[in-house]
Amino acid sequence: MSSLSDGEILGKNSLLGLLAVCVGAGAAYLVEKNTRRKEADKAREEGHKDGRKEGEIAAMKRLRDKAKASNKLKLGVFALVCYIANIDGEFTKEEQAAINQAIGRPDTPWTDVGLQEEFHRIMEETDEHKICFNDIKERYLNGIDKETFEDLDEVVMSVIHADGKVAIEEQNFLDNEWKILKHCYR
Repeated sequence: MSSLSDGEILGKNSLLGLLAVCVGAGAAYLVEKNTRRKEADKAREEGHKDGRKEGEIAAMKRLRDKAKASNKLKLGVFALVCYIANIDGEFTKEEQAAINQAIGRPDTPWTDVGLQEEFHRIMEETDEHKICFNDIKERYLNGIDKETFEDLDEVVMSVIHADGKVAIEEQNFLDNEWKILKHCYR
């Protein structure tokens, strides 16, 4: 049998103590990280339950009021937000909530049947990626005024940020197609 010297025992005990500290610190970090994530998820969820920031709410209301007066604008807003929500291939419940808050539900009984059919056609086209931003812009958004565009910009940003993350496809849309259109309204 070999006996350990006092120095070896002290070294092993120090190493075990350091290992315990590291494991404890790692566990504390994971607990803290999980707590922060849960808090962020809860805050995001409460934001959807309680509504959006007041500026977004006001912009959505103005745009919804304008869309009530114009079926073309209503279809355009719907097509654009569906396109954006589906651009990354994932249509989240948070994006759906942002769309419903922005324009209401398009399939309500008091919506004209012809308009409901258009909404369904738009949904199919966006789901199957058969419609692009230029199609939406040319069909529905040509001729909108600067104020309407600013409200539309708020809605676009709200839908993009609804799920708490910006996918690369969404960022590419903002940096390219949306940026070009936004420049036209400066």
